[in-house]
Amino acid sequence: MKQKLIAYLKHYVRLYGPVCLMIFSTIIVFLSLQSFRPDDVSFFYHATGGTCRNTLGYFGATLAAFLVYLLGTSAYFVPFLMMYTLLFMMGLKKVWQEFDRIVGVGFFVILSSALCHFYEIGYYEFSGAGGVVGSMVMKFLSSFDVRLKAIVLWTLLFASTVLIARFAHLIVARWILHALHSFFSYVMKVDNLPARAVRAVATGISIICFSL
Repeated sequence: MKQKLIAYLKHYVRLYGPVCLMIFSTIIVFLSLQSFRPDDVSFFYHATGGTCRNTLGYFGATLAAFLVYLLGTSAYFVPFLMMYTLLFMMGLKKVWQEFDRIVGVGFFVILSSALCHFYEIGYYEFSGAGGVVGSMVMKFLSSFDVRLKAIVLWTLLFASTVLIARFAHLIVARWILHALHSFFSYVMKVDNLPARAVRAVATGISIICFSL
């Protein structure tokens, strides 16, 4: 009886253990980052007052500081990456089906770190705004001028979002063009064009204002 119980426990640990561990790790990372303070005492930063206001104490402050040191401000994307990984571990997604999105997500995080470094989003005494990853990307683009750096980074970031959304931008653009075409076709068919056009614009503005 005891051996059967141990065998059952081992089976369920092998089956659900990695998923439970990933869920627990995701919660830990989320709590560490949401309560992160750049001046908390940690392995990466020695505060003069010795204060640590992180929800998970010194461990949480060190974990959050490590992620910020690595990715800068874009470290806040890490819990979402872990939740995305959890879908594969639970069998809800397959790697071969999501390969394009995996590539897109990887490039999105790298490029967002580079953009944080480029625009200095966030200030940390122990790390740059884009962390080690953002700093490495910007060093790779060091021969480009400022405008060309911005063009390259934003173009690649847009390309990564296209991979993640699987070209949903084109669908949204088609919807917008179709809506504009329908709107102007409706306005042009009316005999009293100026009055109807003004009424249509006013109605649209009122809808937008009341929906905010």
